[in-house]
Amino acid sequence: MEPIGELKNLKALHIENVRRITNFSGLGRAQELRYLSINGTFDWAQPIESFDFLSGLNQLEFFSLGFVRSLAKTPALEALACLTSLKEIRIPNHIFTLLDYALLETGLSGVKGSTFPPFKKYMSGLDTDGEWFYLLGKKAGRIKGSSPKAKEKCETHLKAYEETKINARKLLDTLAKR
Repeated sequence: MEPIGELKNLKALHIENVRRITNFSGLGRAQELRYLSINGTFDWAQPIESFDFLSGLNQLEFFSLGFVRSLAKTPALEALACLTSLKEIRIPNHIFTLLDYALLETGLSGVKGSTFPPFKKYMSGLDTDGEWFYLLGKKAGRIKGSSPKAKEKCETHLKAYEETKINARKLLDTLAKR
């Protein structure tokens, strides 16, 4: 990725299925980049060791991740949450911790795609009792809709997410003072 960062007039970049690369730090020097999409494939999740490179992309307006696996320390998305030119993000709801989603929702209010519900209801065509609640966050899991504790578990996750957003605001305020 180092040579791509040297392309000073690069405005848009779609990266897909780069199996031997986990370090995207070279992209941070592509300061005119406005559109960035990083994807793995259906059968392979693109590993990304850090998202700190995003801090150098002050012109970025659109950022998308698909079929990726974060190897980054938590919180991984501080840099993304601090970008002021963003207009839209597309981030799956199961890759990062609750803190990362809270950072995006808190730091990027008004940006399309920056609101993450703490759980989503899905209907499964394969399951006759097909209602499931998928919880926001890495390894957060899912809850069968017919479970007697489904409502309680969803409310607990909602409360945890609301508390995490308070912590995210404090973290962003600390970052802004630097």
